Amino acid sequence: MILRRMFFRFCINIILFLLLLFPNYLLADDYTVPLAAYSICAEDLDLDGDNDIVVGHNYCSWTEWSGISILENNGEGVFTLIDSIFLYSCQTNVYADKFNDDEYPDIIGRHYENDTPYMAILENEQGVFSPYYYPIDLSIDFFTIGDVNSDSYSDVIIANNSYEFWGIMYNDGLGSLSLSEYYDIGHPGDIVCGKLNEDDRDDIIVRSDSIHIFFSYDSGFETYSILGGGTDIEIADLDNDGDNDIVGISNIFGGTGVYIYENIGNNEFVAHPSLAFGFFSTSLKLIDLNNDYLSDLVCAGSDNGFYTIMNEGDLTFLNPVFTSIQYYNEGTRRICCADFDDNGYMDVAMIRHIHISIPANLTIVFNDGTGNFVLEPQVSVENYELGITNYKLSNYPNPFNPTTTISFSITEESKIELSVYNIKGQKIKTLLSDQISAGEYSITWNGKDDSGKKVSSGIYLYKLYVNDKTEAVKKCLMLK
Repeated sequence: MILRRMFFRFCINIILFLLLLFPNYLLADDYTVPLAAYSICAEDLDLDGDNDIVVGHNYCSWTEWSGISILENNGEGVFTLIDSIFLYSCQTNVYADKFNDDEYPDIIGRHYENDTPYMAILENEQGVFSPYYYPIDLSIDFFTIGDVNSDSYSDVIIANNSYEFWGIMYNDGLGSLSLSEYYDIGHPGDIVCGKLNEDDRDDIIVRSDSIHIFFSYDSGFETYSILGGGTDIEIADLDNDGDNDIVGISNIFGGTGVYIYENIGNNEFVAHPSLAFGFFSTSLKLIDLNNDYLSDLVCAGSDNGFYTIMNEGDLTFLNPVFTSIQYYNEGTRRICCADFDDNGYMDVAMIRHIHISIPANLTIVFNDGTGNFVLEPQVSVENYELGITNYKLSNYPNPFNPTTTISFSITEESKIELSVYNIKGQKIKTLLSDQISAGEYSITWNGKDDSGKKVSSGIYLYKLYVNDKTEAVKKCLMLK
């Protein structure tokens, strides 16, 4: 038995070594990372202005390994596997975010050692990751992150289905997590975090027998419950009215049901008739695929591809569009969405969960700007300047700290929006949204988001929309 384990450990070390040497032996959109890939996220880990990929792995008895893989983006949507870090646990979720007071995003996952479960923070020290472990009284099934107490640092929200609880581990701002506060709830199946009202605090949604919303206040949590369906819950502003709505999916007889709960303000939600589609889905993401201000639906199919459902506004949606991805009889698929090739549009990365070797367990497809996906990276954002001679979009100084002035011109009266986005494609600041006459305009951005918080240093995109159409995109760099 000992010789067998030594042999398998030797094999996995050889596999990882070869993957690090020859990571891109397939097509540009296909990659092989260690076995049992289970979760995925995207973040600019090295602060070079492009989105890297983090993959979480389940424990595999064949390799006796589980943990985190990191793939570096070369800036044009081509990736290299640069590191694999051992964490003994199924990485049902993986996140990258800033957990301490430096500018580099850290990685958070799960670990188990000496019969004790831990949350593990892989502290990013300019590309070198050092693990720190924070004990949990009871094991957990899944977790998410969010700024629950509005101190600008991500906290960790945990849940366990069997033990029927959810809880919070608060971040002290230096990257250390507190012991968890626990709250009883019946068999949670999903947990998400995001802003659902007017304050700066992230609220918490727990899916169990119903959808339970815990609004975060200085005095504690106020609970609001919705009787409804949906197992995989996401938060986004579906109707572009300035507040976040709730969307859930679940597999029903013959396909997938999409459940929408509209935020009508005052901490209240209204359930809309569910949408039924003739396919099964294992993962849902809400992201604006065509830069029309509206969050679209991306559903990972259970077999050979994924579906995009374009948002038409007023909570109406087009029929699903299918994108085919090679199927290797994997158990499940999970996706993340980010701009990987720097053209200003959200792409899709999909991991396959399977415990045997296959030709590729990570596939990336690239958005051509219309919501259609292709295998090769698209034009970079420096060249993506539609109508730039007409609108003359620019900023000065660039790089900047703490302010920069963004200038543009229009030739006729138009509806204008000028907004700033982070590298993940999330809108962080609306600088202008109005009907304006022809002329030249200049607007100063003070480096703060819509909630008044100063953003971290790094690459940002500013986009000019004219009559609800994206006309120009430019980069700017905020320095420390």
